[in-house]
Amino acid sequence: MEELNKIINENDAMQLPLLSICSITYNHAPYIRQCLDGFLMQNTNFKYEIIIHDDASTDGTAEIIKEYTEKYPDLITPIFQSENQYSKGLRGFYAKFVFPKAKGKYIAMCEGDDYWTDPLKLQKQVDFLESHPDYVMCSHKYQIYNQSEKEFDEILPTIDSVFTYDINYYISYEKWVTQPLTSVFLKKALDLELYKRNKCNKDAALFYFILKNGKGVLLNQTMGVYRHQENGIWSAANRQNRIYADILTLNGIYYSDKSLLAAINIYNFLMRTRYLGVSFFKKHIKIYMQSLQIICNELGIKNVL
Repeated sequence: MEELNKIINENDAMQLPLLSICSITYNHAPYIRQCLDGFLMQNTNFKYEIIIHDDASTDGTAEIIKEYTEKYPDLITPIFQSENQYSKGLRGFYAKFVFPKAKGKYIAMCEGDDYWTDPLKLQKQVDFLESHPDYVMCSHKYQIYNQSEKEFDEILPTIDSVFTYDINYYISYEKWVTQPLTSVFLKKALDLELYKRNKCNKDAALFYFILKNGKGVLLNQTMGVYRHQENGIWSAANRQNRIYADILTLNGIYYSDKSLLAAINIYNFLMRTRYLGVSFFKKHIKIYMQSLQIICNELGIKNVL
């Protein structure tokens, strides 16, 4: 009986996907086919699944996803919202809706307006992670496509070799070595409940909580395209709003994890943003005061405000 149960368990494991492709989308009708085709062209020696969340798109995106789901019902799992959740103030769609459904040992990410260009992308990344158990995330270079100009731009990151990074390097904000579309990570490396408690769901917070549990690697290959478009939430954000979001992220990491590393980088980040001027500080005075308080707490200073 024990031997039979072992065989059953092994067969069950063989049926599960090794990797889950996780995607979120909203009003990406002009781009979603290219994104999905990038998923479907992956040539792997393992089973994978596709989970895609649509936030009540109004431009036909959901209908395109349904079309693909009908063609590949055993491969694609759609999640359709009947009402737009973003407009209600909800954030963190990956953590709330998509990651909990992922069955794979590994998770790959790509939003609906970005796409992959290499059919061996997932195979290369999984091969690396399977052969390097001390690594929990694998990324690669990507090219920017400027949608308004309809032309390709620079390839990032500008690192000319395979590059290892860890939490100390990553959270410093000195360089940005990955994007969601390039990332494959070990699912168990992410404490989902801890991540959910973080008040800001920027990619930096996600990667911080993953890299707490191992190293990351940047492969020296360009295997995807990041679409820069005016309608994209992050692409359209001005520099001051991005900086504000970065400070929120560091604060959120500190309050979730009580990380001295986050506090140190809050200080460094505040020092680098002094040139933004008085009007910016007046507008965001509350978050700056919270940031300074974090530094005081970690340094054991009762009150310098």
